[in-house]
Amino acid sequence: MDSSPTHTAALRSSRSSQLRRIWLVLKHASRVAFLPWPRYTFHDLATIQDAVDGPRFEQMAARMSLREEGLRILDEQPELSMETMDWRYLSSLPTDTFGYSVWHHFYSHDLIENVDLGQSIFDWGECPEFVKARFRKTHDFRHVLFGLGIEGRDEVLVNVAQLSQDPLILSMMISLIGGVKHAAPRPLLLLIGMRRAWRAGRKAEYLPSVLFEDYWEWPLRDLRAHLQVMPIGEAYPPRQRHPDAIPCGEAA
Repeated sequence: MDSSPTHTAALRSSRSSQLRRIWLVLKHASRVAFLPWPRYTFHDLATIQDAVDGPRFEQMAARMSLREEGLRILDEQPELSMETMDWRYLSSLPTDTFGYSVWHHFYSHDLIENVDLGQSIFDWGECPEFVKARFRKTHDFRHVLFGLGIEGRDEVLVNVAQLSQDPLILSMMISLIGGVKHAAPRPLLLLIGMRRAWRAGRKAEYLPSVLFEDYWEWPLRDLRAHLQVMPIGEAYPPRQRHPDAIPCGEAA
């Protein structure tokens, strides 16, 4: 056995890192479990994911590389942010399109703003960090695909669908903790929804491999058929066009 000072120091550093990750997960998971939103924040969720899900994002990148569209995402690393999204253009699309539903979701729920998650506490490497960042940025696109809003129950169902495709520890925690927190007053209804969400995620194409930016103008119904997505809710496409939306075709 190598007992050199360098090896011993590396072991101590590894143990220290593991203990720190365990402490951070316990600290922030307890906030998520026992505090109502918004007394816990996106920073709590991001810290948990930074601490534990690095290996899962490595696996996600490997799965993405097996699909042409996913490989294109990994190669090109397209920029996706609140600043690069053309919100005016999206709001001018026909009401039944995926792009319009994305705009409607973000605008009607006051989500068109940057969320500062702070610096990642643990660096898992360039590729996993890119995949993690994109997965977070496209999270609400999955809300739209599955027809779900932003209530606590909706968040549970989206995370169950995500968990059915990737064994992310944060998704598992949100599914379990959120399932308990949001079960009342109709726990059976939530359990049925969670089962439906699991089946929908398992049936769908691998969603991290989807270059969503190529599908803005697709009717949401057609995109769901293309990706084999079974809607879980009925929030999208919206039944009525938002009064603040730009009339179709007037974005130029």
